[in-house]
Amino acid sequence: MDTTLRIAMLVEEGKQRIISSGDWLIAAELSELTAQTVDELKTRVYSLMGEGRIFAINYEGVDYLPTYAFDANGGYQPVPVLKAVIEILATRKDAWGMAFWFGSSNSYLGGRQPKEVIRIDPGIVLYAASDEVRGIFHG
Repeated sequence: MDTTLRIAMLVEEGKQRIISSGDWLIAAELSELTAQTVDELKTRVYSLMGEGRIFAINYEGVDYLPTYAFDANGGYQPVPVLKAVIEILATRKDAWGMAFWFGSSNSYLGGRQPKEVIRIDPGIVLYAASDEVRGIFHG
C-alpha cells in the first residue's frame, strides 16, 4: 500500500474516532441547550471563533463544536482558558490538530486527555499546550 494512501486512511480513522467520541455538537444541538435560535447561535459562534475563544472542526461539510469548550454551569460561555490554549496551539495546529490534541492522552497531564482536565485544572492544560508546541528538546 502506498504510504500517502496509508497516511490518509489513518487520518480518516482518527477523524472518525474524534467525531464519534460524543464530544461534539452542531449548532442546532447547542441552540437547544442555550435556548437561542440556530441563527442567533451561529452568529454568536462565528463571533467567538473570530475572537479565538472557541474552535470548530468541519466534517463532511458540517461544523462541529467541542462540548468541552463550553461551561454548562456558566450559561454555555466558553471556558475562559480556552482562548489562551487555542492561541498557543494555533501556532502549530489547525482545528483538526487541536481536536486530536484535546482528545488524546497527554503525559504532561498524567495520561489524561486535555478535554477531561480543562474545566477542573485549566492552568495545567495551558502548560500542557505550551509543552506541546515546544516539542521535544534533546541536549
